[in-house]
Amino acid sequence: MARGLATSAQIVVNADTPASLDAALTHVSAFLDAEPGAEATVRVVYVEGLRNGLATARHLAFARRHLGSVSTFVPVCVPGSPPHAQLARFASPPNCHDCVLYQGHACQGFGFEAQPFEGLTAGPALLPVDRPASTFRNEDFRAQTPVCYWRPEAEVVAQIAMWIRAAGGSVWDVGGANGYLSGLLAQAFGLTATIVDPLSCYPTPEGTRRIVADVRTLFPPPPDALLISWPPTGDGFRDVVKRLRPAVVIYARDQAGHCGRTPGHRRVRARASGLEIEAFDVDDFARMAGYRRVYLREVQCRRDGPEERSGLLEIRATAAARERYRTLGASKPASPPDKADRPAQE
Repeated sequence: MARGLATSAQIVVNADTPASLDAALTHVSAFLDAEPGAEATVRVVYVEGLRNGLATARHLAFARRHLGSVSTFVPVCVPGSPPHAQLARFASPPNCHDCVLYQGHACQGFGFEAQPFEGLTAGPALLPVDRPASTFRNEDFRAQTPVCYWRPEAEVVAQIAMWIRAAGGSVWDVGGANGYLSGLLAQAFGLTATIVDPLSCYPTPEGTRRIVADVRTLFPPPPDALLISWPPTGDGFRDVVKRLRPAVVIYARDQAGHCGRTPGHRRVRARASGLEIEAFDVDDFARMAGYRRVYLREVQCRRDGPEERSGLLEIRATAAARERYRTLGASKPASPPDKADRPAQE
């Protein structure tokens, strides 16, 4: 096992008996003990054979041993879980989605879902864009259900639009959900904007089109530009950029590290027989061969105060797109570009 590399890990534990759970968690403990300063989320998949007090006792002993460095949970309805005596009568296993505790975010379920609560049908995570995108105001970004996780100010949107035009005029809004950014670009700048997202619960903004699919299942012909806005933690779509090779890539992301992977991130699967470790030693947002950063600006996140800017908007372009940008008579980018195209360390 490599040492000194894992600064964070997402660990899934698969077992079917209390004894095999104990063995799997022993492997996880050894992994954490060998990595000083490591932090991890540990998701135990509670199959039927683990829904008993013996399994719970082993899980809680593991949690106590790694208190402060591990985030983990025991389903409320499983005997032995800390809130079982008070709350189990409100639970309705085995269907977590029908359970009031799961619906109320009081329990993360049996651990079958990589992202808990993502299957809830209580409502969309973002406001539907059912009117012209330009009519949304500051309060729509501050709402409990916002229209966008960051506020695209006019200057930023103009730069995005100009670089998409320099790329050729078409853009895929990767994971675009409600399509707010696509709507802005299509309605205000006449660009060909396509929302690519597995979700189909939102209306499609006027002037845009929607492809209901995982972007990783789509193949060329690729768009001229990719817009990757607020990707989920652990996925910066670096592989998609490398495969589609758009002329321009636009990233809007959280500077606090909640988007993409950083060097040292690990995805670990634990079984009684041992660990399977997938390592990510390249930052999702590190330099990529063939692209130069042409624009960089801090942007306001939903959680920020009026003067705070904890988001980051970055635009990268190929040499051909940069040349076309110049021929379009665009103004000089507001932030200094990288000095040279240098190969990425893949």
